[in-house]
Amino acid sequence: MDTRPSALRRHWIWLVFFAVFVAVAFYAIYVWLNWTILQWMYRQKASIDWFETVFYHNYTFILAAVFALFSLNPVFGRSDLYDVFESFRWLGRVTSGTTEESLPTFSLKTSGIVWVFWQFFKWVVAFSIIASLNGFPFLGRFTPIFCMALVGIGDWNLVPRIFILPVENLLPLLNLFP
Repeated sequence: MDTRPSALRRHWIWLVFFAVFVAVAFYAIYVWLNWTILQWMYRQKASIDWFETVFYHNYTFILAAVFALFSLNPVFGRSDLYDVFESFRWLGRVTSGTTEESLPTFSLKTSGIVWVFWQFFKWVVAFSIIASLNGFPFLGRFTPIFCMALVGIGDWNLVPRIFILPVENLLPLLNLFP
């Protein structure tokens, strides 16, 4: 007796998508409400534009957009991930000693639209990461440094003194040694 799967088994992916959509929608509403309240409160109490202050006069987004361009592949129709896959496939062929005929052939025949969409997707992911971190992962924040350099804060002549500071603090201690 062949029974049809239940409606839950047939449509479980749509339930997952719906739950994710609802969660993202609630989070978007929460962020929008939080930012609106902060913007209004700072403008009323101190005449400060909260958004401009927190995001460094939009340089957070400008720098993220520019640096995210480094994630794109400028050669039309090429894919970095496919090149990595092909490299591992080639290494597997070399180490196992198999011939070209025994391996299944897989080629990336991308159309222009797919390639453009993939590059746009990579740019969006890189932009999101850089904008949310205000810099590169594991390298720190660069937007405040960029903004300070634009307004002329800082002096390059002080850089050597910064490197000498730990040694200067050790000199009295070193004089104690015989």
